[in-house]
Amino acid sequence: MNVAKLVEPANLTENDILIIFDNGVYKSWKLEGASWTPVTIVTQDSPTGAGTTAGAANATLARGQGIWLHRQNPTEGGNAKPFYLYGQYSSAAASTSLAANETMLLANPNPGASFSFSSITSPGGDDKIIVPGAGMPKVYTYKDSAWGYDKTTTETVHGLTVQSKERVTNESSVGAGEGFWYKSAGGSPTINW
Repeated sequence: MNVAKLVEPANLTENDILIIFDNGVYKSWKLEGASWTPVTIVTQDSPTGAGTTAGAANATLARGQGIWLHRQNPTEGGNAKPFYLYGQYSSAAASTSLAANETMLLANPNPGASFSFSSITSPGGDDKIIVPGAGMPKVYTYKDSAWGYDKTTTETVHGLTVQSKERVTNESSVGAGEGFWYKSAGGSPTINW
């Protein structure tokens, strides 16, 4: 789907910015009036360098690819203002493949269903999935044929504070529409939506 036609400008504010990350390239659009105007394209290696708008008008978003929406005024009267995505939802099976050492922003495209990381085929050892959330992001790693994250607990025993780490592997999923970063450490994973 054409990125600039994906996010409906209703409830958005002039100068809101829409960003995608595609194969090491950031592409962005600014809301001007009621339409998205290409702003700039920069590479991952040079995110503050001069960019170009070449190709941004026709950029497309694949199923499962994530987006950022930087809003100037995300609330009204203390409540979050909704925004609307639109387009055709396909229930056909789809997959997203990553090359070795590639980083990609993704999102679970399946309405009403969580996405389990166990459905990713051929992940490499130490591949990472970073899920943003309130506070620090949760970082999952692929080790010993399972996805998991390290959970640190602190307890005080007889006046002595002790920290311990445990690997949690039974919470490796994201909800419908939830975004995450996938960082391939050397494998060539395929994400089956």
